[in-house]
Amino acid sequence: MKRYERKFIFDKGNLDLIYQILKNFGYQEEYPKRELTSIYYDSTDFFLYKLSVNGVSERKKIRIRFYNNNVSDAIIEYKFKSGELGWKEFSEIDSQKYNPIKKLEIQNKLFNDKLYIPITIDKIYQPNLMVIYTRNYFKSKISLNRITLDNNIKFKKIFKTSSLNNFQNFIENINPVLEVKYDHINSPDYKIIDFFSKYLNLNYTRFSKYCEGIESCF
Repeated sequence: MKRYERKFIFDKGNLDLIYQILKNFGYQEEYPKRELTSIYYDSTDFFLYKLSVNGVSERKKIRIRFYNNNVSDAIIEYKFKSGELGWKEFSEIDSQKYNPIKKLEIQNKLFNDKLYIPITIDKIYQPNLMVIYTRNYFKSKISLNRITLDNNIKFKKIFKTSSLNNFQNFIENINPVLEVKYDHINSPDYKIIDFFSKYLNLNYTRFSKYCEGIESCF
């Protein structure tokens, strides 16, 4: 499904206030909170990173993603952007597209198993960054917009040898990220967006976890 996203970064000290504002505007939690793990891929010269930071309209990200440390559910995700419009495509890690597959071992004491990921995707892109964070999901019955709230964002560089990828210490990003999500049928929830802008002094941002992680780790 193609959709638009508007992102806001806010101080972690305002987290309880943000929850209360969402409640006051009729947003309710749609799903239980989950922890997301993303492993990003890029070329050795960071081509996809450069597309994003340079604001190129047509761009993409490639990542492996799974939830709540369940590595058995890991899937390859392509995230495409055309201007402000975004959509995703998915591929199984062990699909014919990656067969025979050369794998890199990723370990974390929180994972329910060892994770083996492709050394390359599309013959160009290699894993370079792990991002872990918690996400809350909210939906408005009035506007039909969805809002996600990402907190406890952490980054870790991925190395080419599996012996170095037993993750423990991460670089932490202090500020949570809120995203208002809507499709071409539903208009953005201008009331809550205006409230964030006028009363909390939050500004719309092009914040990217991948770009922030690259700048923090490399």
